[in-house]
Amino acid sequence: MTIYAALAYFVLPIDAVPDALPVVGFTDDPGVPAGALAAVSMYINEDVKTRLQKKWQTGSTKRYC
Repeated sequence: MTIYAALAYFVLPIDAVPDALPVVGFTDDPGVPAGALAAVSMYINEDVKTRLQKKWQTGSTKRYC
């Protein structure tokens, strides 16, 4: 949900600080993805990293890169 909210913030024309204000208007734009990344990274612990590494090694996930 956090990722969707951050993406919606960029798509919707509503802005927390209007971009018409010089310099100050653009300060909230990088803050939104940084906050979303921080919120999501709280859920990525060692258990999640280990499970993902095992999936990559067994090839049970699709590799898009």
